[in-house]
Amino acid sequence: MKRDAVAWNKSKAATSTQKASDYSKKMAITTRNRIASTSMNSTHELLYKSTRELHRTLDQSSVLTRLLSPDLTRDQYILALSSLYQAIKQVELALEQYEKPLLPVNSFRYQHRADFLATDLTSLGIELSPTDLGATPTISTTADYLGVCYVLEGASLGSAHIARYIESQHPEFSRLAFRYWAFQQKHVENWPIFLSKLASLDSDASLQKKAIDSATTIFEIFIEQMHDNSNAKWHY
Repeated sequence: MKRDAVAWNKSKAATSTQKASDYSKKMAITTRNRIASTSMNSTHELLYKSTRELHRTLDQSSVLTRLLSPDLTRDQYILALSSLYQAIKQVELALEQYEKPLLPVNSFRYQHRADFLATDLTSLGIELSPTDLGATPTISTTADYLGVCYVLEGASLGSAHIARYIESQHPEFSRLAFRYWAFQQKHVENWPIFLSKLASLDSDASLQKKAIDSATTIFEIFIEQMHDNSNAKWHY
């Protein structure tokens, strides 16, 4: 019986790992299909190719892959939400500094979402202490802004898949703390709108480089927050 239990646990863990791997592959295929019809010099394609490895590293973070596990615990869920909150809030502070005085009226405008995570964490009994969010990235041009938004808006694509999984497999979390995932599920419809604005950079290689540099910085911020669990500031 003990041997059977060990074998069952190993099988269950393997299934969870496979689901996370399948998710990463599915998102990669989806992204490739989305850019298949674009020109070789499109900003979208250049961003995708330039940040592909960073994106893969982020997707494989244990903090995120555990969200697709049937064994997801309350503490693991809290850690994922708090890590996402720290990364997104850190970036949104920079976006706010650019948006208020400088963002052109007809530009793409990012919809802030860190507060949804804060509300979810409060629902789970967590008191946030965001006193050390890390250095705020510099955003000084529309190209910088769009590069940052590429990462944040693109996250809604994967988040929609995670949201469906949590709803079906972990109703105890989806009933209590699901505002962020619900927003992401609906917000995925905004991706084509964002891409149309991103295309405004297609004819200028220098602006494309600015967008790529900004996106790279944001991916690095997310990776740091997802992999350095000691940075997650939450307590009961």
